[in-house]
Amino acid sequence: MKTLNLVGASIDDLQAALSSGSLTSVELVALYLRRVARYDCHGLALNSIPILNQHVFDEAAASDDRRANKHHVGRLEGIPYTVKDSYKVKGMTVASGSPAFKDLIANEDAFTVSAIRAEGGILLGRTNMPPMAYGGMQRGIYGRAESPYNPACLAAAWASGSSNGSAVSTAASMAAFGMAEETVSSGRSPASNNALVAYTPSRGWLSIRGNWPLYPTCDVVVPHTRTIDDLLRLLEVITAKDPVTRGDFWRDQPFIKLAEPWGALGPTAELFQSISEAVSLKGRRIAVPSMYIGGPVPHGAAPVFASDAVTQLWQHAQRELEALGAEIVIVPDFPAVTGYENPSLLPEGSARLPDDWNWYERGPMVAHGWESFLRDNADPELSSLSCVDEFNIFPHSMRTPAELKHVPASNSIHWGKLFSYTCETSIFETKNLEAAVNALEAMRKQLVDDYLEKHKCDFFVFPSQGDVAAADSDINPDAAAHAWKNGVWYSHGNRAFRHLGIPSVTVPMGIMAEKQMPVGLTFAGRAYDDAALLRWANAFEKRTRLRIEPLHTPALDSDVIQLKDASAALSRQARPLVNVETCEVSPDGTDTLLIKIRGKLEVGEDVQGVVSPVIEVTVNGQDIPSGQIHIISRSKSASFESVPACSRCSRLKQKCDRGTPRCRRCIAAGAECMAVNRQTSTEIPRSLQQHLEQQLEELQRIQSLPAVAGVRADGNCLRADLDKSHARTLEMVALSVGADMTPDLFDSDPKIQHQAKLFYPSERPPLKIPVRGLYFHDQTRSAGRAYAPQFSHFKATKIPIHVARRLFKNYKDEILPRFPCFMEEDLDHYFESFYGHGTLGQQQTTMPSFIVPMILAISSLTSNSHDFPKVAALSESLHADALENSQLLNTSSLASLQCLVLLIQLALLLPHTANCWFITGEAMRMAVGLGLHQEPDPAIIPDAAHAELRRRIFWTIYQLDRIVGIAAGCPVVLSDAHIGVRLPYNGGDPHTTPEWFGLQRSHGFSEAQFLIYTRIRIIQSQIHGVQFFDQPFPDHFENYDAWVHSMIDLVKSLVNQGATDGLARSRLESAAYQCEVLLHRPCSRNIAVSASSLIAAATASIQLITSHIQAVRSGGFIMAFELTNSAFQAGMVLLYVAESVR
Repeated sequence: MKTLNLVGASIDDLQAALSSGSLTSVELVALYLRRVARYDCHGLALNSIPILNQHVFDEAAASDDRRANKHHVGRLEGIPYTVKDSYKVKGMTVASGSPAFKDLIANEDAFTVSAIRAEGGILLGRTNMPPMAYGGMQRGIYGRAESPYNPACLAAAWASGSSNGSAVSTAASMAAFGMAEETVSSGRSPASNNALVAYTPSRGWLSIRGNWPLYPTCDVVVPHTRTIDDLLRLLEVITAKDPVTRGDFWRDQPFIKLAEPWGALGPTAELFQSISEAVSLKGRRIAVPSMYIGGPVPHGAAPVFASDAVTQLWQHAQRELEALGAEIVIVPDFPAVTGYENPSLLPEGSARLPDDWNWYERGPMVAHGWESFLRDNADPELSSLSCVDEFNIFPHSMRTPAELKHVPASNSIHWGKLFSYTCETSIFETKNLEAAVNALEAMRKQLVDDYLEKHKCDFFVFPSQGDVAAADSDINPDAAAHAWKNGVWYSHGNRAFRHLGIPSVTVPMGIMAEKQMPVGLTFAGRAYDDAALLRWANAFEKRTRLRIEPLHTPALDSDVIQLKDASAALSRQARPLVNVETCEVSPDGTDTLLIKIRGKLEVGEDVQGVVSPVIEVTVNGQDIPSGQIHIISRSKSASFESVPACSRCSRLKQKCDRGTPRCRRCIAAGAECMAVNRQTSTEIPRSLQQHLEQQLEELQRIQSLPAVAGVRADGNCLRADLDKSHARTLEMVALSVGADMTPDLFDSDPKIQHQAKLFYPSERPPLKIPVRGLYFHDQTRSAGRAYAPQFSHFKATKIPIHVARRLFKNYKDEILPRFPCFMEEDLDHYFESFYGHGTLGQQQTTMPSFIVPMILAISSLTSNSHDFPKVAALSESLHADALENSQLLNTSSLASLQCLVLLIQLALLLPHTANCWFITGEAMRMAVGLGLHQEPDPAIIPDAAHAELRRRIFWTIYQLDRIVGIAAGCPVVLSDAHIGVRLPYNGGDPHTTPEWFGLQRSHGFSEAQFLIYTRIRIIQSQIHGVQFFDQPFPDHFENYDAWVHSMIDLVKSLVNQGATDGLARSRLESAAYQCEVLLHRPCSRNIAVSASSLIAAATASIQLITSHIQAVRSGGFIMAFELTNSAFQAGMVLLYVAESVR
């Protein structure tokens, strides 16, 4: 049977599948939403579609009904698409990325949206953009989209790529196409960076009514598609004539008459079909500006950056153009850009814009455009600029220092004055507007038409970009400097293209070898030559087929569609009716999330008279196997309830009957059934078991690595003969463990479950750090540098100040009330001092250097704001930054205790530092030593505020010590008469301390067990002393491998003992954790560990995890805390092996 892959599927492919009955529009929407869940909301967290259409399934169902009933079937019937957040869609918000308009509701569809809706298109959601499209990759109220090709690069040009969400969602096949918009290069640039086709029309050829304007003289609608054929199918719909001109500047202005769009016959289906059949450029002369392919620029013009990688792609494109029959003419200038940007280069008597036009365009013209949009939209809550704080439209706090350093002052909008301009005149009464309109038209004729005629050329072709900027251009000054270079900051053509009304078509030109980022090829020409440009671009695209699907968003299993013959559509049973009454998600006192869905499912009989309902459940992009879904059916109109399968059926991938206390399959097999028992369940999360099994499989592969092909001179570096893709696979597996396992640590084990309540607000789920962010963090270590000092103070200070303030506020609002170890006013002073705004005394200046980065790191891991994920990815680096300034920890003082509290809080949030019992024991010992457990003597401490701070600090440490102590099996004992402090190290032999023996008695350890347990804890305290306090570690590492192997031997000896109880397994986990720390330490110091140590550590991890899995399969209970650390430890070993073989 033939199949269709959703990734890269064309509009015609999807229409054929829908028409044949191979799938319905409802199913197609669900398939796209799976990809959105997997890649946009989780995993890579591309963040391209922040708002979904809540009626998308209703609209898809209506489309299916029209098709089934043979009613009007539109040209885009059932095809899901997206729109930029600047498009009006009736009933949805139309914020245009701005916090000032986040609650603005659209009163109608934009014209293009209404045209697509009339032809059956299904709106999937709204795509990301910066506020008001005033920029490119700046973050708006919903953040920004990230690249699916290379997370280390921007998805569009920094200064003009505001349609980044549209391009990313289309490139990653999360919709069939996207509707973008352009004012400078905001449609072309994202298309170039995402291997898409983009068409920017001549004036008036596509109605822009119903879109937020920026500069009304420049704005155009831009379709984003994956192929020219898809673009032509879309143009058949959106080129419809719009009888209303208000809200579309060029169609509404009274000064000049525009040419009739698409010629005398108009945009017919025959016209677009003829365009799609064009396959030759024979006889065409193509002008290629030298400055865009690495050549010189005219004297007086701005230099243009062109990377070698782009130039190489151009050379290949040139050969393809010549093979199509074209003649390439390298021209010395591109006056449409050079003359536009520097009028002094124009000949005497040339048309020019009025001298003060730039001021009017960024003041009164912007104001009139926005005010008209708001008035026409008629939202009773927000119908005028007078209803908003203009400084909140694009708040200064949302911009970064690295950006503000480069922003041209002449490009600034007149914030705070806009509404006043609208009270003075109407838009068409703006001073010098008529002169400007006529000048723009005359300049285009002189600088484009006449120049092409001078060189006897038909059109221009050139690379769309000179290079692609780095993703951290918002915070990294060096990256920002490159991102703002001419040739990188905009697509080639800069502001001139849209201001002069130059049409263009951009198609994929290839992939840059090193950056693995796409670059486009732009076809541009005379105004109203749009059809010809589409023909020429189509010929190039049809010959070259240079589009490559993004590496990081591959096809899912669900993306493969089984195709049927067209006749099969006649036998397809009627669409079932689903009515969901309630949906409950609850742990129910177990380690498994129980999802209950109650409602009615009405299904008809198929052609054989059989009723066979199929229910699919997808959570966060992960398909739940059918065997784990139990349907309770009472009739053909049945209520249903989804219940998870038991572990045995899940493992064997067989259908599970969970309607009874025990699974019938387990009864028949004579096996113990780990069914849900609301009171006494010991079943661990399936996701945790699957992670462990995946880790086991990958670790076993490590054992069979190819023989060492070469060894460095010092004999310490593993060089296995592996390809890069294998190493990267191991690396990504390892990184994903840490991101995915963190919530399980807090959600699944009753003994430490309340940690989540202390750190995470109850209304919000824990933030999952995207793998992309973790990979960015670990890249530094992979490059062979010590990552702790490399991030250092620089990264903390480069966090945008508005993000830092919100992080700080989150800490004070959500965490400080639970752990009140600071006075609120002190924290405010520390923050201002750290960022250079405070006036603290000299004796306090070291405090902010430790405290502020720690609070930023902690808060970033407990917040779900769109501003915070990148900060969260830097949390460990901020932690390291704080440790670089931790002199206060060497003294016994209140300040030291406050710093220790922050260390404990962050340690609880990071899975591989969760064994933080040593720190809490040290903090409690210090608190008792300072007498904080006693009421202060007013004669000695007369200051009530100081006495309150002492009380707060002790109470905070006591809470933390109880939490950590219970989780680690070392609870603290507190009574009126005595405080028994856990002693990680007290200057003597711990097992001779009375309190330590009390611990032995309370746990019922045998003497042998206790000695092993004590040994592990002593070693753990020593290593933690190194890890957290940075005490001197032996400078000579000759015996380092011996340390590693001694710990491995300990793991093996404990495995050989065959211990089965939870405490013994805790010892296994603790010992294995030491291997991870021992490996971690030299990697952070850039000290090589031998191949034998890495492989031996991986082998020990295999044994450990295998024993855990066997216990799980036999029905044994293991703390999720232990499993989490075990899985993460295995992932870290994988990471180090991957780095070594890279």
